[in-house]
Amino acid sequence: MRDLAKSAFSFTWAMSLFGAKQAAGLMAPGKAVGSFNSVTKAAVDTFGDTLQTAYRVGDGVQRGAVDMAFAMMSGNWNPAKMLGLSSAAMQQAADATRQAAQAAASGTTDQGWGPVPPAG
Repeated sequence: MRDLAKSAFSFTWAMSLFGAKQAAGLMAPGKAVGSFNSVTKAAVDTFGDTLQTAYRVGDGVQRGAVDMAFAMMSGNWNPAKMLGLSSAAMQQAADATRQAAQAAASGTTDQGWGPVPPAG
């Protein structure tokens, strides 16, 4: 239990400093993108199949919403294109649901939690 508490506090401290680093680096967005992608990949790599599928669906929806918001702000609003993005997000969600149902039916469901790394 002590190691869990130490790990949780270390993670919280690291994320606080990571946020401060990213805020300070807003003038170099390319570098910030790489850092965010690295941290995201590290987190997603710990997920099992179910959580990875949920992540991909949610990430697709969020990315579509950001694209839509930037298109509206830039005046480059194309309703047909935005409808296509929404349709693609809905298709991803349907595919993920179908995969989860098939896994549940076959009894091979991974609850989403990946392996627990050894205490370092």
